[in-house]
Amino acid sequence: MTNFLTSPIVYSFICYTIGCFSLPIHLFGGYCILFQTPSSMKSVKFALLNLHFWSCSTDLLFSVILQPFTCFSAPISVSLGLLRFLIVGPNFGVCLMMTSLSLVAVSTIFIFENRFYILFMQQTWWRHFRFLLLLFNCGVVISNLIPPWLEIVKDQDSIREIAFQKTSELVTFDNPKLIFATLENFWISMRGLALLLVFFSQTVTLVILTHVFMKNAVKTSSAEFHKTQKTLLRAIYLQISISFCLIFIPELAAIVVRLFANSIQEAANLTNLFLSIHGASGTIVMLYLYRPYRTFCRKLLNYAICCRKNNKQGFLKHKNLH
Repeated sequence: MTNFLTSPIVYSFICYTIGCFSLPIHLFGGYCILFQTPSSMKSVKFALLNLHFWSCSTDLLFSVILQPFTCFSAPISVSLGLLRFLIVGPNFGVCLMMTSLSLVAVSTIFIFENRFYILFMQQTWWRHFRFLLLLFNCGVVISNLIPPWLEIVKDQDSIREIAFQKTSELVTFDNPKLIFATLENFWISMRGLALLLVFFSQTVTLVILTHVFMKNAVKTSSAEFHKTQKTLLRAIYLQISISFCLIFIPELAAIVVRLFANSIQEAANLTNLFLSIHGASGTIVMLYLYRPYRTFCRKLLNYAICCRKNNKQGFLKHKNLH
């Protein structure tokens, strides 16, 4: 583990490989949401598309565009991806990473809030409160960008020299636009932990509220309606659990490690790899869990199998004729 998680060359190659495999999955998932979502799922279509977009953007950001590589021996974080070829300041990459992760969390909250609102709260005070909740979360995202923007070290030359001394393989990626960010500030980890707790607490609250209202609705709604909504909610829960397992838990573990054991470089880079596959994993789970998408995938698979059989039979027939 130490070799490939501490080597920037191997780490970058793994990230690019993940990006190449993830992109077709993202495009296919987006197509299914846009063109294979039935009218019965119209109320969740935008929420699914919103979450899919930000999850896939985060995947590509971590695997291809940014590729944040952590080196605690310096201690620094450096962008090894395509962003290093662009003319941007050192603040841009950090803010881009923080924004994408935060918007994945906000999109996750929105998909639960949207279902809760449509099912139970359309004619209540919640229709006004939900906009305040959205404004609050957007405000949290924006305010969280200000400290990293101000804390980025302006003297990139000194950080560059230290980084190359500690990790000689970084010289392979050297160019005038290579972005370095220091990890020495204790409050970076504390802000990340606070942000995780804010978004996680909202998600748990909405899940509990939906469960309680659903339980009470059994007494007044039909059995078929209850079964349909319960199936849809179960699919949403399982899809979101991918983000929870591949984003929240690794990110929380990385923050705790950064707070108490700054020498564990492998944990931070492994977290980045988890972040680069969470969108593709969530897309695969979504295609399996939702029946319209699963049916469409099965039709495509059957069509591919039939085409292969026909091609094989045609080849054998042509061979026998000669």
